[in-house]
Amino acid sequence: MTVKKAEAILILSIILRSLSYPLTKAGLGQVGTFTMLSVRFLLSFGLLVFLFRHRVARADRRALFHGTVIGLVFFLCMALELTALKTTSSSVTAFLENTAIVLVPLFTAIGTRTFPKPAVIVSALLALAGVGLITLQGSAFHLSAGEVACLGAAITYAFTILLNSFFSRQDDPVVLGIVQIGAIGTLALPCAFLFEPSPFVLPVSFPFWLSMAVLILVCTVAGFVLQPVSMKYVDVDRAGMFCAVNPVAAMILGMLFLGEEPGLSGFLGAALIVAAIVVMNRLEAWTDRLSRSLRFLRPEGTGKVRSLNH
Repeated sequence: MTVKKAEAILILSIILRSLSYPLTKAGLGQVGTFTMLSVRFLLSFGLLVFLFRHRVARADRRALFHGTVIGLVFFLCMALELTALKTTSSSVTAFLENTAIVLVPLFTAIGTRTFPKPAVIVSALLALAGVGLITLQGSAFHLSAGEVACLGAAITYAFTILLNSFFSRQDDPVVLGIVQIGAIGTLALPCAFLFEPSPFVLPVSFPFWLSMAVLILVCTVAGFVLQPVSMKYVDVDRAGMFCAVNPVAAMILGMLFLGEEPGLSGFLGAALIVAAIVVMNRLEAWTDRLSRSLRFLRPEGTGKVRSLNH
């Protein structure tokens, strides 16, 4: 798989998962947080195990362990996200959770003890500004318990990106995606019985189960499996920056299905995010060419750049 194709698949997985925001928001009015997580992810896990039973059967202990670790961190992210959606406006939730855009290169730089590339810094700042324009359209901001949960979701989401990027280069990425889905559902199950008064008292209405079917088939089965598959070939900093596509997709979905009007700030934010992606590709390619040119001008065995007159 080429890097460009992998990036397209990653963007597709982010768009598919962005559908979960309105669907989850609606479902949380009828069932508890952990009940929804357990039903969604355990049913998705059963379906994926059936579809990829031969690959799952060949999985080694290392892949199972790595997938479980990612699933644990992702469970924390999802639990914090759903908790925030109950108490905080969706615009503030989206903005704070997508600060993972800048957290990923920051964590990478700390872990590798290197300074982020200029292309990454410029693109991350543009993308973060774009997310802010889309999601903070006149919303008042104060650091309540909901906002703290959003920040926790952003930190854990950044770590899931880093872990997926690292482990997908060692293990079967499809198996990683399946195992992490199973881990999320398994962890949510006892939490539903411990923290919710009426776990698994599920509504029988058609709209609820239609929404759940989309959450399972599109947002989870497709979205969660495509991400580790694509991240085997995508640089982790670029993967973090592509998270900015999420609020753009949410804005478009809101326009199409909820009749929301993003206004001028929303369109400007989308333009900034597109610019961030272009800058990431163009500026990085330009700096690579400049670096190669300098290496060409540098004669072997010296530390000085060779004169162009020679």
